[in-house]
Amino acid sequence: MIHRLALSVTTGMILTLAVLLLLAGCVSTSPLVISGTSLAVAGDQFAAVGALYKQGCDVTKSIAAAQCNTWRAFGIKFQQMYPITVQAWKAARATNDSALMKQTDALVSTLITELASLASVVGVQLTGN
Repeated sequence: MIHRLALSVTTGMILTLAVLLLLAGCVSTSPLVISGTSLAVAGDQFAAVGALYKQGCDVTKSIAAAQCNTWRAFGIKFQQMYPITVQAWKAARATNDSALMKQTDALVSTLITELASLASVVGVQLTGN
């Protein structure tokens, strides 16, 4: 049951994160809308992937210790970068600063790329596929 749920959740997260990554890299007439949406979803996905890692690392011990350490290191990085990225996005939106918009897009893309990679790993480790 947990394996099917993890596969379903992880597959959905990977697809969502892949779409957001593509959107974050696209040129748009309103890049701040995409980045703002990407930030909101990235925060939600971080929490969801974190719950899967908690289950696999701390409860069932079904995820390799090295991978758990990788997740923990990313978790610290995400928790440090996420508020800064949100602040940068808000400042870029308020000032219409194109250079800051580009920096924010790069930060969003970095977070989403790493999160998608870690989400795919947890899905494989929990489902065995």
